[in-house]
Order: sequence, then structure tokens, then C-alpha cells
Amino acid sequence: MNTRHISFVALSLLTAILSGCAIGNHYDYQSVRATLPQASKKCTVSVVTVDQRPDVLKSSVQENYVGMTRGGYGNPFRVYTKSGAPLSEDLSRAIVSSLNSSGYQTTAVTINPVTNETSAKAQLLATTSDRRILVTINKWESDTLINTDLNTDINVQVYDHSGKQLANESFSASKGLGGNFFDPIIHARESVLSETSSILTQVFSSPKIHNSL
Repeated sequence: MNTRHISFVALSLLTAILSGCAIGNHYDYQSVRATLPQASKKCTVSVVTVDQRPDVLKSSVQENYVGMTRGGYGNPFRVYTKSGAPLSEDLSRAIVSSLNSSGYQTTAVTINPVTNETSAKAQLLATTSDRRILVTINKWESDTLINTDLNTDINVQVYDHSGKQLANESFSASKGLGGNFFDPIIHARESVLSETSSILTQVFSSPKIHNSL
């Protein structure tokens, strides 16, 4: 068997492996936990997350879509939340759990549909919590072949018990998360969830957001 044939067989095998691994992947966003400063006072908090990603609004992708993994020829396969719930719901749960671990009394506001920002804000402000947090997802998508990229853009607004806005801050990033030639899918799953934890830590540790809670 000549070198060219061996190379072709090896490439074909790698392509088949990558294509097989790229299908049917899910990320457990509900398991994400941010490392946040401890609450300085007892405070009840309500959280709602609304999905404003253009492809979700156009119904090009489902609300539980979170990114792509690619086969050996670069052909894309969609990645979804492990829970099957909308990404907005998974992120709300992650935020609630993170804030509760830091001493807040936090609950998630469930809304339907998750893409209606006006309705989400109205339902949020109707709660009796001391603080109300509205998170808007403008962009959230990972992309993996060998290396993984994660592109995010979210806005966070904090309101007091009377509905007065205390903070309004946006956070966006396009970050390469490295890769693993032999197991890019496992690397993607772990690195995306780890980066999500870092993003939520940055967001809720920022002076404007933290001081408003």
C-alpha cells in the first residue's frame, strides 16, 4: 500500500469519525454555575431571560438551538440544550442557581413565548421581588470543527421593587476556546459550558450589576 493510499484511507476514516461524532450533541446549560460575590443584604430577586436571536425570531432555528458541530467535510449539525428547554429558560435556571448560592432568594419567571420582550418585561415587573432582572439574548452560538468558537451578546437590566431601572449593561464576546484533534466534541461541550460560567461570573460581578442588587 503506497503512502498516498494510506493518507487517503486515514483521511477518509477521520472524516467518518468526525461526521459521526458531530451528530446529536447537547449542552447542559442548566448545570452552569457562576462564581459570584456574596449578597450584602437579604434580597428577593426575580429573573427572566428573553431570546431575541434573529434566527429564533425568524423561526429558522428552534428556541433550544445553541450552536453547530461540523463533520469531516465541514457539514454542520445543530446542537441543542440537553434539557430540551429553550436556551433562555436554561440560562435563567443557571442564573437563579448561581445567585441563590451567593445568598440571594431568587426565582425564575416563566414566560410564553420566550421571544416576546415586551411581555417578558411586563411579567417581570409584576412580581413582588426586591430586584427584577431582565436578560436579553441577542446572540448565542458555538461553532465546532476541531476548534470551538463561542459568540455571545446579552443585555442585562435590573429594576427595583417599584419598577425603576437601576442598571442596564451589555456584554458581548467572540472567543476561540481551543480544540482537541482527537475528541473535539467533548472539548467543545466542556469548554462552552466553562466559558458560559465565566460569562455569567463577569456579568453578575460587574460593578453596575452587582451594586444594583
